[in-house]
Amino acid sequence: MTEIDVEPPPLPSPEDAAAELARRTGALTHDVAVVLG
Repeated sequence: MTEIDVEPPPLPSPEDAAAELARRTGALTHDVAVVLG
């Protein structure tokens, strides 16, 4: 019986996740500002 190690997909680093969240939040805030004028 041979065990095969399956590597899980790489998770984004906390820094990448924070940067992505900040980018999305910034874009959303920008859209709201444009709508409100």
